[in-house]
Amino acid sequence: MKNDNRGVTIVELLISIMIFGILVTAVFGFMLAGSRSYNTVSSRLNLDVQAQLALNQFESYIMDCNSCLYYSVADNTLYVVNEKENADGAIIYTAYVFRYKPDGCIYFGSGSGDVITKNRSTGNYTCKVVASDLLAENVCGFSVTPISSDGVTVTSAAVTIDFAVRTATYSGKRTIALRNRPAIASVI
Repeated sequence: MKNDNRGVTIVELLISIMIFGILVTAVFGFMLAGSRSYNTVSSRLNLDVQAQLALNQFESYIMDCNSCLYYSVADNTLYVVNEKENADGAIIYTAYVFRYKPDGCIYFGSGSGDVITKNRSTGNYTCKVVASDLLAENVCGFSVTPISSDGVTVTSAAVTIDFAVRTATYSGKRTIALRNRPAIASVI
C-alpha cells in the first residue's frame, strides 16, 4: 500500500475557499432577505396598530360630542366640544383638541370651565385648550370631514389619517356616527 503525504495543492485550496465563499454568500443573502422582510412587516404592523389606536381615540371623543364638532383646515386642528349643565344651572363646556403639526405628529389636549366660551349671539366658540400630549407619530396626513344631512347638525364625521415609516405606509379612514347630533358651529 502506497502512502501519499503530499498535502493539499494550492488549486484544491482555492477551489475549497471559493465553494465556502459561495455558501457563506448564499446564507448571508437568505439572512439579509429575512431581516428585510421582518423589518417591512414589523413597520407595517406598527403603523396599523398606531392607526387603529388613534382612530379609536378619535371615535371615543367624536361619538359622544354634544355641542360642537369643528375641523380647522388652516391649522389642521379638530375641536370636539361638549356641554353639561351643573347643579346651579350654568353650562360647563369641555373641549377636546386634536392637532396635526408639521413634525409628523398628532397632539391631544383637553380642558373644561373657562378654557372655552360660546358667543350666544353668533354661536361661535373661543377655545384656549392647547394640544400638547402626543397621540400619534409618523403621520403624513390628517383630515376630518363633518357630515351633515340638513346643514344644521352634524350626523357623522369621516376621519382620515395617513402614516409612513421608511417604505411602509398605512392609510386609515373611519366614518363615525355621532350619538347626539351637535350643531354645526365655528371655533375662533
